Amino acid sequence: MDKKSDRIIFFRKALSFFVLFNAVSVFIQLFFWYLFNNDLDYSLMLGITDTAQRSIFYGGVYRPTGFYAEPSIYSSITLSIVVLRYALTTKFDSISLLGILSSCLTLSTVALLISFMLIVVVYFRFKISDLIYATLLLFVFVYLSFDALSMRLDLLLSGVDGSSNVKIEVLNYWFSRNELFLFGFSLIDKSRSNFGEFIVGLGDLGIFVNNLMFFGLFVGGIVNMLLLLLFFKGSIRVGLLCIIVTIKLSSFTFPATIFFICMVSYINSLGVKSVFSCHNNKRQASIFTKSSC
Repeated sequence: MDKKSDRIIFFRKALSFFVLFNAVSVFIQLFFWYLFNNDLDYSLMLGITDTAQRSIFYGGVYRPTGFYAEPSIYSSITLSIVVLRYALTTKFDSISLLGILSSCLTLSTVALLISFMLIVVVYFRFKISDLIYATLLLFVFVYLSFDALSMRLDLLLSGVDGSSNVKIEVLNYWFSRNELFLFGFSLIDKSRSNFGEFIVGLGDLGIFVNNLMFFGLFVGGIVNMLLLLLFFKGSIRVGLLCIIVTIKLSSFTFPATIFFICMVSYINSLGVKSVFSCHNNKRQASIFTKSSC
């Protein structure tokens, strides 16, 4: 195999290890919680931080976080790696599904929605049978996530869901100020800003919305167009997966976002499809005829 194939295989193995490592960390936390009623906090155990993970949801529901501060951060990073693996392999395998399952087990609302959309985009092929499967999957998704989604909706409507309510407030403030809508908040220090407490919601609305809010309608719109060109350079399906997973990936100040964008750009430069199709042609040609690759 050539150097491109070697690089693809290296990154595929590295990303696979990352997904497996994350998933196992979540499964171990669930095991300790339900068997020993012990909240296994890796960060505190290893001395990485002095702040406890946010694993207990309203009502006492346990939500594993892996090595991250909260379930949504775990799921956004893990699912972004799952999408990168798809860009490299053009398929969802057992490791990908394990990463999706572990993200759903965190009971993160956005993880449940993103996971459902990822599966539909990968497996749906505009056939009657696929339409039936997608409909059944939707019913299963609604059934399994109904309690979590309804609880989150009740909290949102009652005004006690701090995470969602501040996002709505900062969006309303952004829309109501023409200068902010056109030119953005810029990369402000939220801890020192003179805005209200709602400003903590800034930067936690997905990369496309964040670009508009940080840089304004014009500059942010240009940045978003460049990102769309990057995402769809490989294929339409990969582009859709990238858009879906960036619903939760935040601004350029988030290291995982930078890593994701750089990896998508690098994968595009490798020409994954051409490399693997050529490799497959060589395998087949070894039996029947000489390869032209």
